Amino acid sequence: MADRTLRACGPDSFKDDPGRLLRAARLARELAFRIEPSTESAIRDSAHLVPTVAAERTREELLKILSLPQAAESIRRLDDLRLLAAVMPEMESCRAVEQPTCHFWDVLEHSLQTIATFEFIIGESDWKHGNEEMLDFVPPDLACGIYHTAPMSLESSRATLIKLACLLHDVAKPQTKMLDDSGRARFLGHAQDGATVARNMLQRLRFSTQETTFVETLVRHHLRPSQMSTEGMPTSRAVYRFFRDTAGAGIGVLYLAMADYLACRGPLFTMSEWRGVCALVDFIL
Repeated sequence: MADRTLRACGPDSFKDDPGRLLRAARLARELAFRIEPSTESAIRDSAHLVPTVAAERTREELLKILSLPQAAESIRRLDDLRLLAAVMPEMESCRAVEQPTCHFWDVLEHSLQTIATFEFIIGESDWKHGNEEMLDFVPPDLACGIYHTAPMSLESSRATLIKLACLLHDVAKPQTKMLDDSGRARFLGHAQDGATVARNMLQRLRFSTQETTFVETLVRHHLRPSQMSTEGMPTSRAVYRFFRDTAGAGIGVLYLAMADYLACRGPLFTMSEWRGVCALVDFIL
């Protein structure tokens, strides 16, 4: 404890209880401990045991990890320990999937960055490429914090589940990728397919129906705000249909759309584009 190092009690610790694998990663982040090198190696070697753990325990640890600030780095750490693929094998196909030039990162890194930009927007964590001026344009309704702190269950808040949707929103891009006549990558239908993948994943991990529906709705409609008008602001009818179709997840979709834009452009974003995104969200609200 004194040296802030987390280590396994014995050589069979993870074999005896594979639930300790995610718990070790979570405690290391929660307590700001380092994981002792031989314990790290043991985690990587035992990661394949995660599917044998009761889904409820895995879900609980995942939600605790996502509820912490800088959750993107926590998920990146899970990936480094081979635990991300063990919990969500669907994410593995996102690795190194290249995107059009409007995207700065591949699909997996973009998904992680979307968690980071969401946390930046709600004021939970800094973002490497962000600054205080950017937050001045976030609509006050989104900056107030009431929406994202509301609990969805005993284990999750809306913010925690939005982070999960940030991770999963492009999960179907690998399976929908195609090249058009100009050679540019397209991902037609990835939002709809991704919603199905997300629903199946959350059901496997024993998320509640309310939690599953919320995340599925976010993934399904994450492109909707930018598609509501081809020129200028959307009509009142389009705004009505948006909130009708997204039900109680509508504001969460707007959070995700803003985070998605920043994670798409990365350091290439411009203040004029960002102001435009914020103005659209403000108008919809």
